[in-house]
Amino acid sequence: FQLSGKMSSASIYRRTLPLVMTGFFSSFINSGFKVWAVFALLAGNFDHFKSNSFYLCCIGVCVLPPLLAAVFSGFTADRLPKRYIIIAGKLLELPLIAAGAYLMERTGTGAGGYALLTVVMLCGVLTAFCKPALEGLTAETFSEPERPVGVTL
Repeated sequence: FQLSGKMSSASIYRRTLPLVMTGFFSSFINSGFKVWAVFALLAGNFDHFKSNSFYLCCIGVCVLPPLLAAVFSGFTADRLPKRYIIIAGKLLELPLIAAGAYLMERTGTGAGGYALLTVVMLCGVLTAFCKPALEGLTAETFSEPERPVGVTL
């Protein structure tokens, strides 16, 4: 396809790759890790992990952090450089994922269940702060004629 303006399509793909990779890993954290962690807890042999209140706690831990942090994350994304917010958020997710993997291993013994939910909640808070910055960075990275192609990729 052809773009009008001074940017070439190769330039669009080069600028899009970091955003695509960030989006992919964010989706993994949002969907894959959280679901994996909750299933690991529910598959345990302990009765307190099978109660209705624990199910409600799992849902709240996955849903509430992005809802409650939305105002603060949007404010932060508007005031600070978006690139640094994304880099800091992804770097902070690395030790959280490592702690989550360790706690998933400990869940079989009954230890670490609520600590694992805390890790899932903190991942949700980090995602809530990274998402507005990532969406704002996409808008800043591409000019007006390139924006539909950049968002699609």
